[in-house]
Amino acid sequence: MCGRHSAYLTTATERIGALRTHGSDAHGRDHGHRRIDPGIARLANHASSTVALFLIETWEQKMQHSLAAAAEPAE
Repeated sequence: MCGRHSAYLTTATERIGALRTHGSDAHGRDHGHRRIDPGIARLANHASSTVALFLIETWEQKMQHSLAAAAEPAE
């Protein structure tokens, strides 16, 4: 993954985290706190799942390549 794509992924992850921290009621809120629109909440949920799956798949691919390279006989 190139640097620019990594930066985009980092930004998306930070924004999803900020949305959860500042926009949800996960940390408790005062009475009258305005809730996030359900559509935005679903978007954040699906986006975070997509990012997590991408990271897992990328890590698995790197591990497979590393294991295959280690298993090759030395010349």
